[in-house]
Amino acid sequence: MKDAGGRLSQDEFDLFNKLLHRYCESELDQWDLCIVDTTYGEVFLTLTRHLLPDHPHEAYTRLPRPE
Repeated sequence: MKDAGGRLSQDEFDLFNKLLHRYCESELDQWDLCIVDTTYGEVFLTLTRHLLPDHPHEAYTRLPRPE
């Protein structure tokens, strides 16, 4: 697997945040389950419109709405 290039720059994070918000607004219905292959192994993503059981709301990091 090709090196992903290290940490995101602020511009890259802003683009990621913008696209993630757009995806959640226009594509996400109830949930989406994804596996992302990385050099450190698989990463499992759960995107859902509902808080998962036994996961406190305070455990999540709120991403700001893009301008």
